[in-house]
Amino acid sequence: FAIGIDLGDDYLIRGVLCDLCGNVVAREDLEYENDFETILKVLEELIMLLAAKVAHEKIKGVGIAVSGIVDTESNEIVNSSTLNIEKKQLARRLAQRCQFDVFLENRPNAAALAETQFGAGKNFRNLVYITSGRGVGAGIVINGKIFRGSFGTAGEIGEIKLPILKEDGSFERHC
Repeated sequence: FAIGIDLGDDYLIRGVLCDLCGNVVAREDLEYENDFETILKVLEELIMLLAAKVAHEKIKGVGIAVSGIVDTESNEIVNSSTLNIEKKQLARRLAQRCQFDVFLENRPNAAALAETQFGAGKNFRNLVYITSGRGVGAGIVINGKIFRGSFGTAGEIGEIKLPILKEDGSFERHC
């Protein structure tokens, strides 16, 4: 089994316990506040809730898809414009608390890789998965592996600031 967590929603941290074929065994969602210590505590609680569904030794690890840029060599979030999680040793601290290996990945990269394994892209070795929300990003898979680019940020399109039309017909410069 493995635990997968989506850390990117404004109000909920979503988690699943899956078998190694990708079949969901259990789901849990927990509310949180955008404060690092709160996020850490809620992640620990979510992992333990999901881990309680099967024998501890049957869980191979925890994967967390995060809103932000991840240095996969150090397993660290180096930048996040939406969450208070950067450069705080999230994976290491969770691993110590929960006694599971914890792996971080950028959300679009995780989604792209999941599509190649279990979704619409499972018959393809190359694909681009584009996401939009507060920002715009893409996960790029080439020959079945995530393409990270020279600096580990391939696919990071960024935030797009759009003007907002006000009631008086003028535009605000930000959104």
